[in-house]
Amino acid sequence: MIDNNKRLGIFIVITAAILLLAMGLFTYFFNKNQNPATTPTATTTATDEANKLLEEAKDNQPAANYSTPDANGENSRTWNAEDVRKMAMSFAERFGSFSNQANYENFDDLKIFMTTKMGGWADNYVAQIKKADQDRTNYYGITTTAVAAQVQKFSDSAGQADVLVTTQRREAGANGTVKNFNQDLLLNFVKVQKEWLVDGAFWQK
Repeated sequence: MIDNNKRLGIFIVITAAILLLAMGLFTYFFNKNQNPATTPTATTTATDEANKLLEEAKDNQPAANYSTPDANGENSRTWNAEDVRKMAMSFAERFGSFSNQANYENFDDLKIFMTTKMGGWADNYVAQIKKADQDRTNYYGITTTAVAAQVQKFSDSAGQADVLVTTQRREAGANGTVKNFNQDLLLNFVKVQKEWLVDGAFWQK
């Protein structure tokens, strides 16, 4: 028969074990609540996406000295000579930059900024150069940069404007030949239903 002293000792040992276990469990759950696992938040994701969009927008911005023409934009206000000058610079760059391996698509892309007459000329011109360049295994292309433009004539009432664009051009041909040269482009604009459209384009020699 176990005497009272042994019973007391066993009781103390069991009680101490229970207290230690309870303290251990309490410490574990307390630390877990104080230091939750780090997970990505919606705010972090949104910030990263916004930064990505800002970088893409920065890369896609047009050159600071002129704006890209927008045939559907700004028709609610009256365009002035400066607006036409900026449009002429952008048009000249795209008009003068093409390659045979890109199928001369720049002319098709610009047709929304051309009059019907100019669009017909562009179609005939592209047909001629494609016919003359049926073998496109050898690359040929020209890159054009507009550096300045001068409005030679502007009349909103008459709906006519002439702009002379100064460009720098880089011609790349077969066998890696490269030629750099300056060339002016004279653009004739006419106003058609409140829109200024290119009615003629003439490279100056």
